[in-house]
Amino acid sequence: MTRNLNFIKIGIISIGILGVAFVLFIFLSNFSFSNPEITISKTFTIGDIPTSYKNYDSTCNNSAILEFKLPSADSTYEVTGIDIYYSMAAMGMGKKSEQRSQVKFLNTNTAETKIYSGRDSSAGNMDYTRNAVNIANGIYQSGTNLKFAMQAWRTIEGIPGCNTAVNRVNASSWTITLHYIPIANNQHKESEQGSKKGLLPPKLTCAERNAINAPSAGLIIWCSNCGQNGELQIYNGSKWNALIMQAASDSIAAQKRTVTLTPDATRNSSESRKIKLRELSADTIVGIN
Repeated sequence: MTRNLNFIKIGIISIGILGVAFVLFIFLSNFSFSNPEITISKTFTIGDIPTSYKNYDSTCNNSAILEFKLPSADSTYEVTGIDIYYSMAAMGMGKKSEQRSQVKFLNTNTAETKIYSGRDSSAGNMDYTRNAVNIANGIYQSGTNLKFAMQAWRTIEGIPGCNTAVNRVNASSWTITLHYIPIANNQHKESEQGSKKGLLPPKLTCAERNAINAPSAGLIIWCSNCGQNGELQIYNGSKWNALIMQAASDSIAAQKRTVTLTPDATRNSSESRKIKLRELSADTIVGIN
């Protein structure tokens, strides 16, 4: 008696560590490897920033500088924007509407295109907030120092010269938040990409990993100073977990397996079939009669 069984599509037969590797491959293939954005904030704490009369005077507040040093890692970095906050005080004869200010990126001598001023003619404090300012946007080498200067002046003299008695930037108020993305070597070293090369996830230190703003579940990085020799890590939505690695294996020759197919005893108890299987590609179709 001849029976036609359904065609069976057989995938890779994985045993032991091969099975773990295969599952990990499927797991990783479901994720989009986007680089995480890192945010770092710094505040100018030396003291009040004075203002000059009528025009910005570099000799008046040239010491008002905030500096960010990009990590010295095997990466380049893309700055995607800065957020700016500070408050200015108008005192004595000074008024908020007479305040003038802008921030300049010293690396490229690029200042904000707009000069900011207060909204009314009263004295007191005035807050200034700007987000996603693009004056520093671009790609920089690791270890680059990014420098920002506060340029502040006033349109009423009041007390002559450079001083903090008429209008000033308040002490410990000027804050810049820098947003940047590590561009790992997988985007700049073509020798490490492609179907015959490999995938290199973003390389971050533990501090840089912790500075990632609201990481997405499934985000994968290489933490360069985690563990003894670094770790491949994934964010599960609430915390970072290590993807445990073992020593890599070389290719394993196709292994033969003997499988006995025993038909339904009610049909023919004496009939059996033996076939030898090799590790087959995921697209191999095996028909059994």
